[in-house]
Amino acid sequence: MVISIARRFASTVAVTSLLALGLAACGGGTTKDSASSSAAPAPAESAAASANPNAPLKEGLKLAFLPKQINNPYETIVDNAGIEAAKEFKGEAKEVGPSDASASSQISYINTLIQQNQDAILIAANDANAVCGPLKQAMAKGIKIVSYDSDAAKDCRDIFINQASSEEVGRSQVKLLAEMIDYKGEIAILSATANATNQNTWIEFMKDELAKPEYKDMKLVKVAYGDDDDQKSFQETQGLLQAYPNLKGIISPTTVGISAAARYISGSKYKGEITLTGLGTPNQMRQFIKDGTVQKFALWNPRTSATWPRTPPPRSPPARSPAPRARRSRRASSASAPSARTARSSSARRSPSTPATSTSSTSRPRAVRWEDIRMTTAVTPRLDRITAPRTKVGLVAGGLGAYWPQFPDLLPQLQRSAERVSERMNALGCEVVDVGFISDAQEGARAAERLREAGCDIIVGFLTTYMTANMLLPVAQRSGAPVLLINLQPSESMDHATFDTGQWLAYCGACPLPEMANAFTRAGIPFRSVSGYLEDGRAWAKIGRWVKAAGVRAALRRGRHGLMGHLYPGMLDVSTDLTLVSANFGGHVEVLEFDDLRVRVNQVGDDEVKARMDLARDVFTLDDSVDEEDFAWAARVSAGLDRLVADFELDSLAYYHRGLEGEIHERLGAGMILGASLLTARGVPAAGEYELRTSLAMLIMDRLGGGGSFTELQALDFGRGHVEMGHDGPAHLAISSKRPLLRGLGVYHGKRGWGVSVEFDVAHGPVTAFGLIQKRDGRFGFVASEGEVVDGPLLQIGNTTSRVDFGMDPGEWTDAWSATGISHHWALGTGHRIAELQAVADLLEVDLVRV
Repeated sequence: MVISIARRFASTVAVTSLLALGLAACGGGTTKDSASSSAAPAPAESAAASANPNAPLKEGLKLAFLPKQINNPYETIVDNAGIEAAKEFKGEAKEVGPSDASASSQISYINTLIQQNQDAILIAANDANAVCGPLKQAMAKGIKIVSYDSDAAKDCRDIFINQASSEEVGRSQVKLLAEMIDYKGEIAILSATANATNQNTWIEFMKDELAKPEYKDMKLVKVAYGDDDDQKSFQETQGLLQAYPNLKGIISPTTVGISAAARYISGSKYKGEITLTGLGTPNQMRQFIKDGTVQKFALWNPRTSATWPRTPPPRSPPARSPAPRARRSRRASSASAPSARTARSSSARRSPSTPATSTSSTSRPRAVRWEDIRMTTAVTPRLDRITAPRTKVGLVAGGLGAYWPQFPDLLPQLQRSAERVSERMNALGCEVVDVGFISDAQEGARAAERLREAGCDIIVGFLTTYMTANMLLPVAQRSGAPVLLINLQPSESMDHATFDTGQWLAYCGACPLPEMANAFTRAGIPFRSVSGYLEDGRAWAKIGRWVKAAGVRAALRRGRHGLMGHLYPGMLDVSTDLTLVSANFGGHVEVLEFDDLRVRVNQVGDDEVKARMDLARDVFTLDDSVDEEDFAWAARVSAGLDRLVADFELDSLAYYHRGLEGEIHERLGAGMILGASLLTARGVPAAGEYELRTSLAMLIMDRLGGGGSFTELQALDFGRGHVEMGHDGPAHLAISSKRPLLRGLGVYHGKRGWGVSVEFDVAHGPVTAFGLIQKRDGRFGFVASEGEVVDGPLLQIGNTTSRVDFGMDPGEWTDAWSATGISHHWALGTGHRIAELQAVADLLEVDLVRV
């Protein structure tokens, strides 16, 4: 069933009304037809959702919001509204989720929530079917499932909350763009993921609208997918504009996509030439409206729609007493221009939405201009991530040419399968070098040369039917890239009663796999394989894992890693032979001095300092302990760090400098945490204490989509069974459980100087601790352990402390972790990542130890 706002959906759980008010998000039915007919549901469909709306809500319910990805601007607003509303009936609500929007990224979180015995899971599904299995397991245990924003399959949830009319969302965006381009020209759509039900439903209505006579001079040339990933959406925008030189407009019905597209266009030659519209939040789009990149975009207020009239009205949380100001002993401080802290005021509370009584919400998107959003209270902005090269996938499909004259219908069918594989590869966000279909050894040799010249990060050989090993072996030998063999038959099984020999052969992709494996093994070529069928979600999840791993391998091989300062005296575990980085992973280590930073900090102007302080105020909550002068200095160092990273083209940075008596190098070292945290969140991991190997671990975790925050052991809580871990900065801000805090410190324990530090805990839910070990023979290895960040008391001392439950006694875990030979630092990232890390380890030919 599809409903708008309901107060209860089952007699045993009087909580869905609260869920509904917190989850009415981007709307969109499962299909175009269901969305169109949603105004009049069948009695059987509406019965499950009918309940006494005046019944009292049960207190103490445990609710978990699972968005497409953590820090999705739209869903953050929605989830926060629901979490706030849960307090009204003394419920426990939290947001957990992955940092990427891939089809399978939510599965481990659902499994963990089942183990936690949540009363309800509220999910914006990345893939309607991929999450179905674990959601059904949750339902079998009595957990209520509410989908919002993007629906799950109907039999995998109890209710779908549809805030806005899917038809109105789709058609209105076409109308908005048409008005701005005078109803003429080529247009494209930049969507989220290829399997997002809300996006696909809106796009269906867009296409239907474009079929009307008034749009006869407009042509939709491409639907591209940015996977709700800022970097990929940025690259997809670039690709659209290069591939379609006559493009006049882009619609991006996703908050991540429209901001990434605007960011690319604003700095390109296309600014003023391309019209961009879609769905965005005011904070994201403010600068692009103001600078003229975007004329209009659409949105509704998710927070307002995520609440409903209730008695008593929402209560403000009790004010927290400010932490005591840290004592400081100043010696000397470098001159910097202090900037007065801008007074910030919260927006007035808007009246909540009236609960809808029909199954179709009355909420509609509206066009927004600069004057509409100038005074809008900002949410935490998405920091602009660096633009990393896309993974280059070499794709070759093949079959035995002797079959074609025997079975005329076979080759066209196999070629269609190959085209579908190419489409799915492109949907993974890769740069696909598709050399087509080969039928014999000569064609294989020509394909091998093309792929060798392309410099691919991974070679994917699609075995469509039987083919001989000499057709594919040259491709693997000449490319020098890892090889993945895929066997994807057309469907789950054959129709044995009707199939003839030609139809069977289309299902015989498994036939040559043992032959390929034998030949590759004897030739000394490592390979891996995935078998399934064309639309097999499990198989594509594995393929996606290998492709992502190839991207990580490529990032390391072409990486430039900065090492600035000197070793913290006595930390023998941190000491690293620089040659070993290139020997194990490839890449280059750039040795830097703190003077390289000093000269760049000296070049930073007062306007840059003010701008960086304004950014920090948007990103962080500033504690009363923050000294304005220290804050300004940290902002100046942060701007200088950006220049350093740009000048040396760094992909990561490790640093430390002790300093003496308040001199400039000591002040630089003490001012690093703010800038290093901002860099880390943008995709350039920065680790303190000269931890080169940990900065590489953070880079790997970041490229896998898990963030990766600088971490060490802090304490063990035997009473609660938790391991407390973190560091005194820097932090990966993109995986914070809430708005991070900037705290002033008069003393950095174990280090000289004073200044500001970052305080937060990693987003609650599944996490992976991951580090690199250096073995006695000089080989690197991976160490990883999966756990869960949980609630509990945290120190308020300017550290990035998280409580992690590894499912065993904290002392035993600590002993086992230490026994691997890990150094005392590592990366803590979101999601259970060992399967992905194992794929990376395989491609890098290193061992992975699981604790």
